[in-house]
Amino acid sequence: MAKREKKVIITGVTREAADEAFASYAKADAQSAKITADIELQCAKIREKYANKLAELEGEKEKAFDTLQAYATENQAELFTKKKSLEMAHGVIGFRTGTPKLKTLKRVAACQGVPSGVCAPDRRDCQG
Repeated sequence: MAKREKKVIITGVTREAADEAFASYAKADAQSAKITADIELQCAKIREKYANKLAELEGEKEKAFDTLQAYATENQAELFTKKKSLEMAHGVIGFRTGTPKLKTLKRVAACQGVPSGVCAPDRRDCQG
């Protein structure tokens, strides 16, 4: 656990020293606000830059989710008799009475020529 720094109590401060301290405080606060505004502006530009790609990917996820949901519903009798979950190569389908659920694998796969997260868990060329 980190030690707490002991706070030094300052006494005998003159009006001029207080004004100088306030000026220093105000200057630091203004610079901090400017830096924060710059960061927010850059973040907004980055979000705008990738908004279309994120929307495409979200649409792709929804389409794949609908396909998997249809597969699970059509094959409910044979797939989900003993368990409510089905493990697949890239994740787990959770078949519940309420909201359907997909859970992707969290591990990092270092496969030969295969992007991370695309590798099947039983592949021998995976390093992860």
